[in-house]
Amino acid sequence: MSNIKVRFFVNGQSLSVKPMTSQDNLKTAREKLKEKISDSQQFLTKEGDLIDISDEDSFTIGDIINESRIINIKETTDKTEVRIKLNDEIISTVQVDKKKKLSEIRKSNQNIPKSARFYTPENDIIEKEDEESFLLEDIINNDEIILKNEKEKTSEKNEKENILENDIVTVGICLNGKPLIKKQFSKNISLSDIRKELENVKNIPKDFVFEDQDRFKVLTDDEKTLKLSSILYDNKITITMEMSDTSLNDITLSDCSPCNTTVPVGSPCNIATPNTSLNNITDVPEQNVPIKGSKRLKNHEKGKLKIYLYPNERFNTIDESEAIAILVVGQTGSGKTTLLNSFVNALYGIKITDDFRYIIINEDNLEQSKDQSKSQTSEVSIYYIKRTKRTPPIKIIDTPGFGDSRGIAFDIEITRQIKEAFETKVLDLNAICFVAQSSNARLTANQKYIFGNIIDLFGKNVKENFIAMLTFCDGQDPQIINALQSNECIFSSIIPYIDKPWYLKFNNSAIYADNTEDEFTQMFWKLGMKSFDDFIKKLINLPRKSLDNSKEVLKRRERISVEIEGLRESLNNGLSKMEEIKQTYEIFYLNRDKVNNNQNFTYTVNVTVQKKNELEPGKYVTNCLKCNKTCHYPCHIKGDIKKGCACIGAKECCEVCGCHYTEHANSTYRWEYVTEARQKTAQEELQRYNEGKKGMASAENLLKKLEEEYTKIQMDCYDKQQEIIECINRLSEIALNDKINSSNEYLDLLIETEKEEKKTGYQERIKGYNQLKQANDIIEDIMKSSITKKSKQEIRAEFERKMSELKQGEKSTLGKFIQKVGNMFFW
Repeated sequence: MSNIKVRFFVNGQSLSVKPMTSQDNLKTAREKLKEKISDSQQFLTKEGDLIDISDEDSFTIGDIINESRIINIKETTDKTEVRIKLNDEIISTVQVDKKKKLSEIRKSNQNIPKSARFYTPENDIIEKEDEESFLLEDIINNDEIILKNEKEKTSEKNEKENILENDIVTVGICLNGKPLIKKQFSKNISLSDIRKELENVKNIPKDFVFEDQDRFKVLTDDEKTLKLSSILYDNKITITMEMSDTSLNDITLSDCSPCNTTVPVGSPCNIATPNTSLNNITDVPEQNVPIKGSKRLKNHEKGKLKIYLYPNERFNTIDESEAIAILVVGQTGSGKTTLLNSFVNALYGIKITDDFRYIIINEDNLEQSKDQSKSQTSEVSIYYIKRTKRTPPIKIIDTPGFGDSRGIAFDIEITRQIKEAFETKVLDLNAICFVAQSSNARLTANQKYIFGNIIDLFGKNVKENFIAMLTFCDGQDPQIINALQSNECIFSSIIPYIDKPWYLKFNNSAIYADNTEDEFTQMFWKLGMKSFDDFIKKLINLPRKSLDNSKEVLKRRERISVEIEGLRESLNNGLSKMEEIKQTYEIFYLNRDKVNNNQNFTYTVNVTVQKKNELEPGKYVTNCLKCNKTCHYPCHIKGDIKKGCACIGAKECCEVCGCHYTEHANSTYRWEYVTEARQKTAQEELQRYNEGKKGMASAENLLKKLEEEYTKIQMDCYDKQQEIIECINRLSEIALNDKINSSNEYLDLLIETEKEEKKTGYQERIKGYNQLKQANDIIEDIMKSSITKKSKQEIRAEFERKMSELKQGEKSTLGKFIQKVGNMFFW
């Protein structure tokens, strides 16, 4: 049974994400969460009822998980939110039981120094040895508990001097969004102290309100506990006021010019510029600075712009649950890499005047970066963009480009990687960004094939979450619009379900341009940023969709591929066995008198034999050790535990050979079937079929057993055919693209193009296209034969009836007899 990612919430707050199965009981879940939950926290049913800890053995994950894969937990004790203050500064805010001992609070909070001591509301010190005797409720006052660090006590004057020396910052103060003055403060100064400073500036009204980084107003009661750093953004703070009839244009400044000298906390700015209107103050844009953790890449710098690699750090649990997830797919050369690098700059409000740019994809780490015929991304990569003023956290799942010069094998590898990401790293998506070049007036056969591959990845439930992102746009309407809307393009089928606009235009040519003073560069910069503004607005409004359907689509497509490969092998074996029957039948028929008289003779016949084919380094396979056959190649699982292999079905048995997954392992070779001419004796053949043991050999009995062996192979083919039909029918219900196979017309065009262009690796690509055509033919034949809906018993009875008729017809030649046997099955 496969794992699912379960999200656990305590009192509505995200606690953890753990892989579980639906049959795991709650006791197992509590064990996995043992470091994060206590006995006072209990699981809830879907109806919100508490589940007693003693009953957790009786409940499974499947019993209580909701549609969003969330399990709710409730805290049952009397907990309250408490601010822990050390030397009058808040060092932590925690949810804690009022009955908890002070010694336990000290152990559970790493921010409390060993030298710090708790104090009662009456300012009496509590020694460490007495903390076991005091409860939180004994010392809490106004939801605060007080600690003091005796070693760190210094005079208030020295403390302020140290702060000023180390944490002074020049702050731009904006009133109702307009720049007013600059002052210098410590980052650790409280908002209440800043208010005292600003109240001394006559042009600032005393009833102003601070705004935090998200433009929400700060309550006056919170100003004592909040520091400047909590509302500082781009070295600016914003204050606001309710405007009266007096316009801001009539307010003048008498003591409000920027102060360039270091001002002690508590002192007003004394340098004045009389009678200066707010409208006459120049808003000099402050330069952005690279965020903490960014790494400068000098080898990427071609001019004056500095290039910084954005720090790609995984989200915490809360950010993970709130993140917008986008999957980016497209053709090789569509401009995905540049688009994503530019997107990060837009999210962080980088200005054209800034002296640096971000990139999130470092092409130095990509071996193929110099070969534009190959995708610049080799594997599915996830990039984590931190929360900004504009958006929640954003998770970008970047995929390699389909259709590069490495051919179908690489496209299959991309699909496998996306399937693995859906199963282990990405549970749901907000947007599927379909990247395409704007200049393609008509789609080539290759592009149609690639677009089909992309649509093949998804279930029907995500069709409204697609966004077509058209790159390399200019002022004209993108030429590709008509191509995408045409009936020849699979993408046209989902356009009606996408909220308008269904496509967005992008031109990123100015993002990394050095000549920032050029008018064209500035124009394209504005156009580029406007496009990202539109994208962000659309992105925020898209609903999050589960990938359960898409995972099933990919799983069933992979299963069909494995089944067809198994069917192809069975067909080849059947044809080989049929040829062996024909040759053996002819020889024994002509020598039946010798056989019946127990006379031995030698003959030559073509037989199918297994051979080991050594694998290239880095290739993996799933071989059945019991059957000595290859069940899946190539396989992505490196080790010998093959439970997750594509050929292993829901019952943990192989869909190709029927053996349990534990009978399978990786090897340095794969088994292949080849036809060889071998010399045999009549006696050996008779003994192999248990004939002639008693000296009464029978040619007729031998031929009958050969027929039975051939019939068994045909019935195996029938079973595989039925399994493929079931997969195809289910796919037609859930898949966004209900076509199972690619058009052979497209594949023929691709083959002809490859033959004409003869680019590096074209022969391997042609081989892959031909294999795909063979698979398409098999699927087509299966669907045609499924219309008859004959049972296995009916087919077997018909086979035996026709065999009997053929044997009785003396007029039929041996060759015609064998040919008719072969024509009895579509394969």
